[in-house]
Amino acid sequence: MKGPLFASAGINANDADPALIIQDFLTNAQYGVLFPAASIDAATLLDSLRSSAVTITIAAPAVVTWTAHGLSNGQGVIFSTTGLLPTGLTPGTIYYVVAAVTNTFEVAATPGGTPINTSGSQSGTHTAKTVGSSYQAYCKASHLAMSPVLANQEAANSILARWLKLTNSAAVWSGGKLKFIPYGDTPVTGNLYPSGTYTFNPNVTPLYNLADDDFIHEDGKGPIEVIRSDPYATYNWQRLQISQRFSIVGTSYNTAPIDAFDQNAIELYGLRRASDITANEICDPFVGQVSAQLILQRGLYIRNTYTFKLSFEYCLLEPMDLVTVTDTALGLTNIAIRVTAIEEDDAGLLSVTAEEFPGGTATAVQYPVQGNMGTPPNQAVVPARVNAPVIFEPSEALTGGVAQVIAAVSGGIAPVYLLAEDSSTGQHKTKQGNVTPVIASLTTVLFSVYAQAVARSALRLAFFNGAANIGCDFDLTAGTTGTPDAGITATITPAGGNWFQCVITGAMVATAAATLTIQLENPIGTISYAGTLGNGIYIWGGAVSFGGTGPTFLPAFASVTGAALATSGTSTPEGASGIADPNWGGAFVWLSTDGNTYGNIGTVLAPARQGFLTAALPFPSGGNPDVTNTLSVSLTESGGALASGTASDAANGVTLCLVDNELLAYATATLAGTNAYNLTYLFRALYGTSPAAHSSGAPFARIDTAIFKYPLPPALIGVPLSLKFQSFNIFGQAVEDLSECTVYTYTPSGAGQLSGPVTKALIAGASLDFGLVTAMVSEMDQWGTITDGFTLAFVDLGSRIP
Repeated sequence: MKGPLFASAGINANDADPALIIQDFLTNAQYGVLFPAASIDAATLLDSLRSSAVTITIAAPAVVTWTAHGLSNGQGVIFSTTGLLPTGLTPGTIYYVVAAVTNTFEVAATPGGTPINTSGSQSGTHTAKTVGSSYQAYCKASHLAMSPVLANQEAANSILARWLKLTNSAAVWSGGKLKFIPYGDTPVTGNLYPSGTYTFNPNVTPLYNLADDDFIHEDGKGPIEVIRSDPYATYNWQRLQISQRFSIVGTSYNTAPIDAFDQNAIELYGLRRASDITANEICDPFVGQVSAQLILQRGLYIRNTYTFKLSFEYCLLEPMDLVTVTDTALGLTNIAIRVTAIEEDDAGLLSVTAEEFPGGTATAVQYPVQGNMGTPPNQAVVPARVNAPVIFEPSEALTGGVAQVIAAVSGGIAPVYLLAEDSSTGQHKTKQGNVTPVIASLTTVLFSVYAQAVARSALRLAFFNGAANIGCDFDLTAGTTGTPDAGITATITPAGGNWFQCVITGAMVATAAATLTIQLENPIGTISYAGTLGNGIYIWGGAVSFGGTGPTFLPAFASVTGAALATSGTSTPEGASGIADPNWGGAFVWLSTDGNTYGNIGTVLAPARQGFLTAALPFPSGGNPDVTNTLSVSLTESGGALASGTASDAANGVTLCLVDNELLAYATATLAGTNAYNLTYLFRALYGTSPAAHSSGAPFARIDTAIFKYPLPPALIGVPLSLKFQSFNIFGQAVEDLSECTVYTYTPSGAGQLSGPVTKALIAGASLDFGLVTAMVSEMDQWGTITDGFTLAFVDLGSRIP
């Protein structure tokens, strides 16, 4: 959601200008506080910058011509030029107007200073631009911006006070207007987004030079009283709690701490930590660092408080004004101080409170900041597609007489892919762009993939860092890397079986989507060439991590250019068929009777323990239990595990499993490898299924609470069904696009429904005389298909038919 002032700050692509926020907050007729716009001193809140082409004389002093410039003495200007300024003037330097008349003025290096003389030669077109001293100028130049959300009831003055504190400024009511004065005390120039600069020039001209004769003396008191705070009681560590817009893997608006501290003060006086300031208005860590530093400096370095009394002739003084004071007894000579409060008593005397004005403490050094990148989990991680589900209809003995379809569903694996070029001339590559929406600037990106040479022996890994695609070349024959791009480190490690793990690491230079790319090269270093259809490399186990977190499983690379990408039966570096995706959290189940329109029929909330037989299971040679044969299974594709039970568990179907269409149970599960088991002491052909021999590779599923169950409406019996299983991650997010889901078809037979009237009549020995063959049959049963393997009832027709 974007507000009306989105990106108005001009310092990044998202935040709003604090000056415009305050103006809108105070005056908006719909959601503002209805403060009269005429009562806001717009000159102190907003900038009204002007610029114009000017001419400059080479003279002593130099005269600047700007027709009807409207500038006043003391106002700051900056010159720029397409050529060369006269000697004595420097582009980008702040100068101050003196000797201003209607169309001309002179400039000095300081307010009210000596006019500058120019000499030498000049060329090009010169431009003069005024420099702002407003609250808006201070925020832009100091890199201060906000994105407030007012979601809770709060006093308006409390909100405004918090915003001003975060932006190191104060509001003053004077002359019937509300003024906004930054504490900024030195000129600041900051970079704008996406280009340009902005300069703030504070008004640091004292209004009065106060000496002993100006102060009202009181008996027993000096003309000026000074209180200095105890450095041991001064805070030297300040923390803001911001709402970081972009953190790890695209997560947004997580609470993140921003700390500012003074190590010298800590070592001198011990750690003194201030209370945390909640600053949900700040969403950019860089802005948070500037704000925290300014708050810290103001509390740490403004330690002297001055109090004195003046006569009513100084009634024009107001808070935030600067004056100088001289008190020989205290050793003060023209010391600049800032007025913070003024009170008038019944006699018209003014009691003034002021603070020291050391200069430079209201400006924060700007430096790169890395926000909170490691705490929040990535809730947008993309899950794998499902493994081919095992779909089955249990018998009436399991369903209670209600027809049912069950499905064993689990997260997919990371198979080996063949990245093969086509015959076009150009680049041959695959991209993965849906890892995360955006990654914050300065976040470390690690991208890795296992690769094996086939007809091609070189590849390039790269990612988009917010400005360019950077990466490195890899030689899969020599096992070496090329020269990494600037900002990239790269490694290549043998993984066995001619596989190599190729890894690149670098940092984002701007907030962006970190698109990952794998490119074929021929030879190494050449990414654009005439392809030979089918030539390529094997890739497997792509992974990415951001900000130093653990690697995240990457789904199949789907986007290709000048190439094709297909799964391959080649063994992985681990010699297995793949790795179950640990980020798979479940799937939404969709059903269609026409293959076009789908409706949701439920949700899978846990991966089923499914896999396949690794050895053939013979037909049982006798009755239960089957102590002769061993059921050998692999659950690698689902990452499943099996535990042993007891003989009673096997007999009662507690450890129930499905192999093809036979239901069976086991007592002992012996680990035979990674997610591989040998199951023994088997009870075969349970719940009406028929015993059978099963070949190696037959599907296997453990029937437990993770199995999806769908009560089958009678109208769907015998109707071909289309099923889709829409994956989501362990946070219930990053849902797979339904259009990309594989369609699985199944035609239910209604095997789990109650026995029909014909079967019941046969069992009871009732008459089955339905009349003449020409008459319509009044009763019928649906026993399912011959191949479903179920026995609904045993009936001796020889004894039952009269």
